[in-house]
Amino acid sequence: RRFTEFDAVTAIEVTGFSEYRGATIGFERVVDRGLTFGVHYTYSLTEDNLATGRQPGMPLVNGIAMDGTADTDVPHRLLAAAEWRLAPAGAVRFGVIYRMRSGSPFTAGFRDGVDVDGDGTAGNEAAFVDASLPGMDALLAEHSCLARASGAFVERNDCRGELVHRLDLRASFRLRTFASGPLDLVIDALNVVPGTEGRVDRALYLVDRTGAVTTNPASGVTTVPLLVNPNFGALLSDRAPGI
Repeated sequence: RRFTEFDAVTAIEVTGFSEYRGATIGFERVVDRGLTFGVHYTYSLTEDNLATGRQPGMPLVNGIAMDGTADTDVPHRLLAAAEWRLAPAGAVRFGVIYRMRSGSPFTAGFRDGVDVDGDGTAGNEAAFVDASLPGMDALLAEHSCLARASGAFVERNDCRGELVHRLDLRASFRLRTFASGPLDLVIDALNVVPGTEGRVDRALYLVDRTGAVTTNPASGVTTVPLLVNPNFGALLSDRAPGI
């Protein structure tokens, strides 16, 4: 505040933290013949104030250090596996593995490279949810993270992508048994249910190219013409491994 010619001065300190808490519960049944299965579920919370490659500027939202949900937070994970072994033990086996996890979190904001608040850093602006804008009603009904923030700024990483599912199958056949051990033919079918995964469109608003940026000479407030992005929350590109 000693320099009146500057509107704001930001200092970055080495105060980063990351905190993970989690609990896992599981059930297993292992037999030599018949059905072997296991189910494991993990619930976890990860909080930090760190920048990552996915959202490099988000911990400084509107100039305020944001402690909260980490970009790497995955609260729900489920693993279920089963194998059927026919007699003689292990000669013929059929297996299935199913995995499910929460979608990746993201903060509703603007397109990459857009510096709405003019602080010199693009990508660190959280969106203010204005329910009066055309097209916002549909997004409020579809995204609970926006409904919770209606009339206010969204919280960091309060939005989340869709659940990610994976399903793998395996068949194993005993070809021959040697003194040193068995020789099996194993056939894997990976990502039979590949699901979808990738970066989502976190831009709640788009800059209206037909409008004009105006500045109030009395207050110095600059107004940027904005449009509601109908593709908010949709995948920009599917990075799932596929079948």
